[in-house]
Amino acid sequence: MVERNTEGRRARRYFIDCERRLAEVAPQQQVSAQAHWQAERDASKDYHGLMCRALLQHRTRQGKETAGHHYSNELGMINRLVLGMDGKAWLVEHGLKGEVRKHLSAYQLALVAFLERSNATFLDADMPFAERKMRLTAMLAAWVEREGGEK
Repeated sequence: MVERNTEGRRARRYFIDCERRLAEVAPQQQVSAQAHWQAERDASKDYHGLMCRALLQHRTRQGKETAGHHYSNELGMINRLVLGMDGKAWLVEHGLKGEVRKHLSAYQLALVAFLERSNATFLDADMPFAERKMRLTAMLAAWVEREGGEK
């Protein structure tokens, strides 16, 4: 959602450059910013596990087996909402490799954690995929409007 156009990509490059400059002129502040990022990363890991457990329980209540692609579908939905595209495509577009979350900003990680936590609640309520996606999309738009874009 943040990087769906040229302006969004340009803004991301600007913030990456600012981070590099911060490390040069104010290393202690950069360390603090990195600690903030790590805290968001850890929170997103916790909510990812919560969402995966909720998915397993949701499918078990429906009498269905849960395969690896079911987890991938949930994660793919959240990545598309936050990044505006599939995680693999986002990595390619940015010339990156590895796990998508390692390359997300603290803001993007906070969005992912918010959506995973919300999705877990919707899974606990046995909400169908299409309805969860619709509600998560609306919730993300409200968050961005309320909180603003990347900080």
